[in-house]
Amino acid sequence: MLCSYIVLGTSLWFNNNKVNEIILDEEKEFMEDMIKYTGHLVKNYFYNAQSTLIATANSPAIVEALQQGGEDELKKATDTLTTLVDTYSSLGNIGLLNAQGINIAVDARAANNIIGQDFSDREYFIETTTKLHPYISGSYFGAASGKPVVAVTAPILENGKLIGLLIAGVNLDNLFHQLITPSWRTIIVDKNGEAFIDTILNKPELGMPKLPSDLNDPTLNIESTTKIDDFKIVIRTNRGDETYYSEYNNFQIISITLIGVILGFVNWLVIAFISKTK
Repeated sequence: MLCSYIVLGTSLWFNNNKVNEIILDEEKEFMEDMIKYTGHLVKNYFYNAQSTLIATANSPAIVEALQQGGEDELKKATDTLTTLVDTYSSLGNIGLLNAQGINIAVDARAANNIIGQDFSDREYFIETTTKLHPYISGSYFGAASGKPVVAVTAPILENGKLIGLLIAGVNLDNLFHQLITPSWRTIIVDKNGEAFIDTILNKPELGMPKLPSDLNDPTLNIESTTKIDDFKIVIRTNRGDETYYSEYNNFQIISITLIGVILGFVNWLVIAFISKTK
């Protein structure tokens, strides 16, 4: 009788371990798939916003506003920027800066008090004008919106010489809501190590620690991390949270456990029968 209990207990222990291995393997596979998908989503979100800005940078209305700077030219530039913001939800406020870093035009939604301001000391201006190349900044609080933003820029060249640039704050709210899910936590970290999106919060936020305190604690979560150009993406899922498992997988796990019980019971019957015939 004791042997039968030992066999049954061993069988259950083995199958419980097998169940845990299946759960862990599926979590890891699931997180690897999610990190690839999320990385693709984030990269496209920022690069599509920047590509849209680049396509507008050399339009006649923008170039003429920089070359001539008259009232009519600036009005046309403002209308162009406003249409851009109204058409593309990923773009926040857009500013047109001249080669000296002075903001000469903004879209109609932006605060007019930033016109005339000098932005030549900003990271995005220095990087864009030095390298004559589009730039994606770290996260910061936008001068026009007061909200956390990541800036994308597009230099405007004439005969290879910089005459100005377009600067837009990317709308983080839209990206944030695309990442929200009840089953895992997604953290987006900028090039400076600042976590500017964390889906356990109610909105995009700055002023968090450089990395959330539990980011490097492997005992709390299953984690997948990837680096895509200017951003680091971290996805975490709590151990024991099986809400995202499919019905098939739940059935499979339960079936394995039941098989262990049945095998143990059959083994007990065989031992009992042998004992009785002795």
